Amino acid sequence: LRVYDLSRREAKAHSSPKNLADVITGFGKIISAKINCAGNRVSIQVTSSDGKPDHKMYFWDVEMDTVQYFNFESGRGEQDDYPDHQEIQETDNNDTNDVE
Repeated sequence: LRVYDLSRREAKAHSSPKNLADVITGFGKIISAKINCAGNRVSIQVTSSDGKPDHKMYFWDVEMDTVQYFNFESGRGEQDDYPDHQEIQETDNNDTNDVE
């Protein structure tokens, strides 16, 4: 994926290109890509390698060269998509099968 500055007479690369297959697990193809007016953030919808739409919306910060996502299936962002230690401990405590 490449971003160009079109405000000048000739198109100029705004940043280095981003290979989404390196960043997105099971990447298939891009369905939609939209950029904000400042040209520093790109939202991307993709399909997975099996052709189904991915449940995640990806956001590429062009200046920081980072890709984050929001998972619409779980309702969580990348930061929240992994259970914290308290959730893991609660799950472990509930899974014990004590036989008396």
